[in-house]
Amino acid sequence: MKNNTKKDKKTDTEGKFTSRVVNIIAMRAGHRCSKPDCGKATIKAKPYPYDDGYTIDGEAAHIRGRTERSARYDKDYPVKDLNSSKNGVWLCGNCHKEVDDNPKSYSIELLEQWKKDTEMHQAITAKLTNVELTKIIDKIKLLIQELENYRSYWLALESTYSPSEVEEHAVFLGQQKQLKLQSYDKTVLTLAREVYSASRKLIGEHHPVVKALEKTLTGSLRAQKFAIDQGIDILHFLIHVISYR
Repeated sequence: MKNNTKKDKKTDTEGKFTSRVVNIIAMRAGHRCSKPDCGKATIKAKPYPYDDGYTIDGEAAHIRGRTERSARYDKDYPVKDLNSSKNGVWLCGNCHKEVDDNPKSYSIELLEQWKKDTEMHQAITAKLTNVELTKIIDKIKLLIQELENYRSYWLALESTYSPSEVEEHAVFLGQQKQLKLQSYDKTVLTLAREVYSASRKLIGEHHPVVKALEKTLTGSLRAQKFAIDQGIDILHFLIHVISYR
């Protein structure tokens, strides 16, 4: 007897993302990996003479797994939304494997935050010209220079006086050099807060480098001299993140 049963057509609630959804997820992420400490470009032009060629090293990863055997499966999540763009985050191949192999370290909430921050960053930077981005980077470089000057000043003091004398002589020498530490603190911290504010808008308040910047460059620099080196390192990494996202 002839079987007239037709094979069910694959729907959006089965299998993988459709090509249309993959493109939406990729474009909303600006074709860059959404993992904050990666951010690599996932679409690359092939070198000359392949003028019309390109390669893609990016994948749409499910935030919530499609089956009980998948990473981050959520039985309460609507089946119809499993393969929608809102349940996908754009990652490079390596990061996709990492988050799926370690679901306890990469929760649903964390991946949703990556997605939100990345898409927000793309929306903001799309409105900025290269000149505007350069101004932000120049401000970060200025802050690095100010912190290096501040560090050098403290090192010079500490090489001359005992730790118990540093505060007293710092104020005295600051007055003599018309460089009062209180006003210097204000200048550096004002600049630091401007950099922090711009960074939050560009790459999101939950980005590790933004959190580290907030923790390191708040309060009195005199009370946190030990954090200046760390702050300088963070700012150099911040330039890298802003330049390449």
